Amino acid sequence: MQYDSEFQLGTRSLERHVEVTRLIGLLPIVLCATFIASVDGWQSPMVFYIFGTTIGLELILWGLYEVMFTAHPNSRAGERIKLSAPKWFPLIMLIFRYTFFAFTFLVIWNCFVWLGIKPTLWIRITFYMVLIITPVRKLIDKLVSADRKKWADVCIELLKHLHINTLVFFVLGLANAMFLTEKAAVEGVHAGFLLTWLVGVLVILSSSIILLDYFARYEQHKAK
Repeated sequence: MQYDSEFQLGTRSLERHVEVTRLIGLLPIVLCATFIASVDGWQSPMVFYIFGTTIGLELILWGLYEVMFTAHPNSRAGERIKLSAPKWFPLIMLIFRYTFFAFTFLVIWNCFVWLGIKPTLWIRITFYMVLIITPVRKLIDKLVSADRKKWADVCIELLKHLHINTLVFFVLGLANAMFLTEKAAVEGVHAGFLLTWLVGVLVILSSSIILLDYFARYEQHKAK
């Protein structure tokens, strides 16, 4: 199994990367605490769930940090954890980092919803897909075995273009929600809406052409 090099045990920068992950985890905590303290009648349970879950994950990460970077663990359990760490520590750190990133975006998303933006089902689906595809790509790239690397490369390429197109569809959904209002029906569609759709369509077409070219070159290489 291949693991993310930045969290590989024995690397000089490992401790720094773990500290950075701990700092990233503070971001959703600070955002949640700020929203809860400053907004009266906060009605989004997800913010409270993220707040509590992130604090719990930070405590676990703090414990792992103390065990991993202490020369002599104070217990047999600590010694066993340190000895078995090469099997699971890089993967756990990768999951922690992307979980903190996802929590941060979810808090910001809930803030926009509370401010009155009503996302459609299409916007919700594309938003959560954008959050999910990124860590899935990373996990496939870092955890796939060497004998299946070719299939992994194909999956990664597909997910990369799916991520791009999903992000474009998300932006187009937001553009529809912002510009296609009752005011637009009376005064006409805003030029920014047309420009957003033009750029979005061009990006989708470009991504599709690049993906088709990749598969064409892949088939030629496979035939050789």
